[in-house]
Amino acid sequence: MGEIDLRNSRSPLVGQEGALDAALQRVIADGSPLLDDYTRAQNDLRARMAMLHWLESGGVTAHVDDIVLTYGAQHAILAALLAVTRGHRPQIIVSELMYPGFQQAARVAGAELLPVPSDAEGVTAEEIAAMCQTQRPQAILLAANLHNPTLATMSLERREAIAEVARTHNLQIIEDDVYGWLEEERLPSFTELAPERTWYATSLSKCVAAGLRFGLLLTPPGEGARGQGFIQAMTYRVSSLISSTAAEL
Repeated sequence: MGEIDLRNSRSPLVGQEGALDAALQRVIADGSPLLDDYTRAQNDLRARMAMLHWLESGGVTAHVDDIVLTYGAQHAILAALLAVTRGHRPQIIVSELMYPGFQQAARVAGAELLPVPSDAEGVTAEEIAAMCQTQRPQAILLAANLHNPTLATMSLERREAIAEVARTHNLQIIEDDVYGWLEEERLPSFTELAPERTWYATSLSKCVAAGLRFGLLLTPPGEGARGQGFIQAMTYRVSSLISSTAAEL
């Protein structure tokens, strides 16, 4: 009481707890058969289809086989980072200000971070191109919507320019869109502008409930199995209890 906790941002309670309670009760009512087997592609298909429709409602086009379920966006970003990097000390372009979770993920992947300056819209295509002239980055981490911690949101022109630079310099794009679902109007994501090289991470943590620990990684077309391979190496698959609850929601 009387304290403001700035350690994490969480979705405000605006009535979704009732929907969460109801979803959990419906899942529990199915009983223990839900837990009789490991989660497999066949029995998380319903959750992946639910997330496919959710993505499409926000203008993100996807194929169900390219959706990899995760324990939140941080889990998805780590899997993407492992998927897009290779060799000793791979280099990743990031904004000068970034959230600590990605720094931790980079350490796990053994990646070197290359920070570039930002303006009111975030990182610029010119700074990315300049970094590619002096270094050999393999990917860039972007948050086009409500960047953490600056809250910068990129214009469509900025997104298009960065997509073009990524193609020119063969950069993979890791897009963190965990806050984007708080936007009333959403501009196209990098999955629309550069689908062949974008690894898109998001979750329900900021817009529904942080404790649910449910998110997804949308891979480039045809890369879903490879993305799933990294998740399986870490946690096998997301628990059926969690994915079924998300599907109910």
